[in-house]
Amino acid sequence: MMRLLLHKAAQLNIVGVSDADIPEEKMLKFQARKTRPATRFTSACIGFTALALALTGAGATAFPINLKQDRNVDAAKRFVGTWKGKSRPDAILENVLIFKMEGDRLKGTNRAFEIRKSGPDSEPEILRDEYVPLPDLNIEGKTLTWKAKWMSSDQETLRRVTLISEDEILFESVGMMRSSDQPPLIIPISYKLKREK
Repeated sequence: MMRLLLHKAAQLNIVGVSDADIPEEKMLKFQARKTRPATRFTSACIGFTALALALTGAGATAFPINLKQDRNVDAAKRFVGTWKGKSRPDAILENVLIFKMEGDRLKGTNRAFEIRKSGPDSEPEILRDEYVPLPDLNIEGKTLTWKAKWMSSDQETLRRVTLISEDEILFESVGMMRSSDQPPLIIPISYKLKREK
């Protein structure tokens, strides 16, 4: 009886020219049944490697390193001070940027204000006027950049300050204005600020 079972098992596992009439489906089932210990080991190694990479990526995200500013302490010191200027000649308030060193990092604050004019002949009304901290600053030579929220939380703008001279900087911003009934509009802003002495 045992020989009969072994003989039938041997017939099931033989695949060759004489088995050309076996449908592909039976062949695939046969190949799927054959699992090798090396295949399981390889799959485990790939899974472990993927997990290690995911954990490394999560750690890098949780503890970011800003090397750009760390290597540019001398360049950062050139921006230290209070800078003032108007975005338009008819502006009623000055734009203000304040940069200072905290240890070996450059930190910034800007004046954020909102003005409303209810009609063509009405006086402008200041709705908001406050100083807010800037996000992390990136320094490259004479250029300082950062990203900030603009108008609402889903709108972001890239802002850049370029050192023109020791007493003058050029502020540039590119933002996007979105409206539910119109495509997004890119709005460039540019003006100069002078260092307050």
